[in-house]
Amino acid sequence: MLSIKNWDNNTWISSTKYIKSFNNFLVKQKKLTKHSKILDIGCGRGRIMGSLSSKLKLVNKPIGLDIEKHKDFDKRISFKKTNAIKYLKENKKKFDLILIKQTIHLFNLKDIKKILTYSHSSLNVGGIILILTLDTKNNEIPTFSLMKQKLNQSFKRDNLIWKKLLQLNIKKNITKFNFKVNVKKNIYLKMIKQHYISTLLKFSSLQIFNGIIEIDLKYKKNILEKDHPIFDNLIGYAIKYFNDVIKLQKKYKTPDTSEKLALEALVKSLDSCNDKMLPEDIQTLIYSTGKENGYSENLRDWFKLIYEVVFGDENGPRMGFFISFFGVNETKELIKEKIK
Repeated sequence: MLSIKNWDNNTWISSTKYIKSFNNFLVKQKKLTKHSKILDIGCGRGRIMGSLSSKLKLVNKPIGLDIEKHKDFDKRISFKKTNAIKYLKENKKKFDLILIKQTIHLFNLKDIKKILTYSHSSLNVGGIILILTLDTKNNEIPTFSLMKQKLNQSFKRDNLIWKKLLQLNIKKNITKFNFKVNVKKNIYLKMIKQHYISTLLKFSSLQIFNGIIEIDLKYKKNILEKDHPIFDNLIGYAIKYFNDVIKLQKKYKTPDTSEKLALEALVKSLDSCNDKMLPEDIQTLIYSTGKENGYSENLRDWFKLIYEVVFGDENGPRMGFFISFFGVNETKELIKEKIK
């Protein structure tokens, strides 16, 4: 199963407002007391269950399962780095609530059946399994074109999963949790860069970079839960023009041996950088790398080489600011992709 490290890290999903709202939703679905026993499958950093534990003054720490163990996981939960099927198969405990939040789509149908079978047998009398996933019809996730394409493919699979779930011969009820989001565009772009949603996991640095440009053009300063349809349509045409016309005009340069060595030296130089460095300091480092690799007489040719290889154009952004925004590691991967 693919791992996703950043889904609940410094996003609205980790905000106090979101966690409070979600926990209020939880206690409406199942009456919980301080003696309730809870299992969270795909718990991330465990902040939701940690907060719920404090809210209810739980006697028993909620158990959180995840295949990624974060250094900053919530100490109010009992965290176990393990596969859900393995844990549930060997489990002897009984739970009043088993939460599977935005995780079910990461499993195949065969494993989903196993998880639900084992979960059902792990419930106390009156216990419930609560499965939450994105609404496949009414969601307003800001996307770029490739992201939207992949997300729609994922939604088709989710619909199939829900059909199978609804066919199960167990008591079930469908309910919805809604949370209105108003996020600053620069924050959301950083989330995209961190592959915050599973749809982005397999995207290359270049695909993420192009997506960031597209969203930057498409949305205003803040990204609201509802944008104007006419505005979206008009901008959609502008993005389509960029993808269909301008993109086709780009000519990416294939570097020769000496040029490739110079760009490899740039990647090595970036090893000494980090995302907290000032753009001006990164820019100075790029100047120095160019001078040390045959471009001391004409730095303009050095930057032209970078632009033509990486961006497919003779001109481009000021590299220090670009790297500061896009990320040092992401830029290194972007260059490596272009010179391999």
